[in-house]
Amino acid sequence: MDYAEKKHSTTRTYITKLVLAGLTILFPFLCGVAQALTWSPPQTLVGPLSGWRGSPFLAFDSNNVWHMVYGRGEPVADEYINYITYMNSEGGSYDVVQGISPDYVGDPSIASDLDGNLHMVYRNTLGSIMYTNNVSGYWSPPQTLVGPLSGWRGSPSLAFDSNNVWHMVYGRGEPVADEYINYITYMNSEGDSYDVVQGITPDYVGDPSIASDLDGNLHMVYRSTLGSIMYTTSEYKTYVLAVGVNWGGGLRGDLDAGNLAAILKAALPSCVDNPVILCLNPSISNGSNLTSVRNAVVNLINQVEPGDGLILYFASHGEAAVSGTEVPFWTNLWPHPDGYGHGPMEWRTGDEYVCLADEDDPNDNSDRLYDDVLRNLLADGRLTSVRKIVIFDSCRSGGFGPDLGTSIYGTQIPNIAVLAGCNEGYFTFSSPYGTGVVTNCILDGLSKSPSGYMRADGADGSKPNGTVTLNELYTYIKEACDVGVLIGQELPLRYLKGTGIFTGVEPNFVASDEFAGVFQGRMPGDIDSDRRVDMKDFALLAGKWLATDCAATNDCNGTDLAPPDAPDGTVDILDLALLATNWIEVVSR
Repeated sequence: MDYAEKKHSTTRTYITKLVLAGLTILFPFLCGVAQALTWSPPQTLVGPLSGWRGSPFLAFDSNNVWHMVYGRGEPVADEYINYITYMNSEGGSYDVVQGISPDYVGDPSIASDLDGNLHMVYRNTLGSIMYTNNVSGYWSPPQTLVGPLSGWRGSPSLAFDSNNVWHMVYGRGEPVADEYINYITYMNSEGDSYDVVQGITPDYVGDPSIASDLDGNLHMVYRSTLGSIMYTTSEYKTYVLAVGVNWGGGLRGDLDAGNLAAILKAALPSCVDNPVILCLNPSISNGSNLTSVRNAVVNLINQVEPGDGLILYFASHGEAAVSGTEVPFWTNLWPHPDGYGHGPMEWRTGDEYVCLADEDDPNDNSDRLYDDVLRNLLADGRLTSVRKIVIFDSCRSGGFGPDLGTSIYGTQIPNIAVLAGCNEGYFTFSSPYGTGVVTNCILDGLSKSPSGYMRADGADGSKPNGTVTLNELYTYIKEACDVGVLIGQELPLRYLKGTGIFTGVEPNFVASDEFAGVFQGRMPGDIDSDRRVDMKDFALLAGKWLATDCAATNDCNGTDLAPPDAPDGTVDILDLALLATNWIEVVSR
């Protein structure tokens, strides 16, 4: 049974699902009941007493129980005692936190995670944002999320997303010279922290509130003293710099750079419109190539925002210094546990570099991109909350992983993963066309399979979900890349010792502990790239129904879905069937 036959055999079921889903959504409107909400008469939850009550915050858990926290204060003798009090819809009510004047506790925010556990943040007058949770039936001892500093901290707001990650925003102010600068600062449970909004006196920004929608997007409202309620939403981009050196027929890094940038642009909805492709001429060896690479990296650093992604790619000759500052070793000293040979035994140090130009002199390092140079660039504080992926298709490049992705040679660079085409001290190889074997595997892994997912999606045994993790791509390169398409290249890195028979490639992958970046693709049927397949996608497809000129119109704005790996130019029942296959599926960020 071919693709079309299989799809037709299940079309009736899929259409039934879609019609029922559409009627479910449209039924209230068809029946004329799409009216304004009617609110119940207000009722008193906490009656008037001495002191004050204020700053209530409400949240529901996964069992549809509501939970509320609020601040209250009571005069007791010569002191004024503050509390944060908790209550819920099942009758529970008690004090969680107490503060005695002059220490004030207040501005609480409560949220429930996906497991129904409660989490709360609040502020105190010592200048700290505090955190506590109720996971085991009792509230944990408060811990400091944001320590006391100059100025003030306050009005925290907490929310969980669909991946069970908590997100918090809070206001803060800093005295700077004659001005008072206000910020709304964001942080999450994965370690990210950065300023989102800034206001300079007399314009004040504060009182933020954050929420996550079903797609995992974050939304925030806040106020300003200009009399406005402001709104912003999370939006991240992926920036790309692909560097390739054209060494001639045997090694065309320039082709690799162009090919990789093209596949990233096609596969990643978040990719910027114009990935930077830097094709270098190796005959110019006066340091200008290295300067061009430095400038390109710095330019991207100036553009990225916290939460964005940055992909750097290098395709060229690579080497490691014979003498240098890092520990020397013999290459190929130990046999590979699987019996593969790697190449000759040579004396090298861990000082790896990418060759950006021809070297007339062994001591000419004017166009060498050393590991330390790249490390210094990527250690820029502006990249702390930017997820960085660095890919090398060059010999000796396996040593870049420990240099960039661990703390072995200095302070750990956060949020970084390094994928190199070979282990430290060893080789990568080219196809007969001069393109890199490893790069060809990456292109293959990020291209669409007949199922509509990227080929490397699920390569580590997990269920395909529209994203490719670095571990999945690494596994795909090493184990699943089609050996047949690579036959005929020079003797590759991994071969049966003594035979020269090709068996695959031996990449190297290193990531910092907190790295969580992925190649965020599209689930088949997700036409609007919002990481879910729903009525919005159905409406877009309906708008192009029976169009036949899709080959000339960017696949009819993405609605020509089938077959996934080679759309047929028409929006018809095959495309509807593919959309229905993943109906109401959601891709985690």
